[in-house]
Amino acid sequence: MTIVNQTGYVTLYLDGPDNKTLSVRLGNVKPTAEDADVYAVAQAVAALLAHPLQYSLRVRRAEITN
Repeated sequence: MTIVNQTGYVTLYLDGPDNKTLSVRLGNVKPTAEDADVYAVAQAVAALLAHPLQYSLRVRRAEITN
C-alpha cells in the first residue's frame, strides 16, 4: 500500500445565538503542521468571528492505494 495524498482540516465550533452551536471548517491543513500551530491559527480565526470558540477538532485523512 502507498499513501498518495494526505490532507486535513480543522472544524471550529462556536457558541452561537440562542444556545446554538455554529461550525466553521478550515481546509487544506498540512499533515506536517504541529498541533500547537494549528490550534493557534484556530484561535486567531475564532477571534475574528463574532462568537466565542467552544472547541476545535483536527482531522487527518490519507488516501491509500495498492
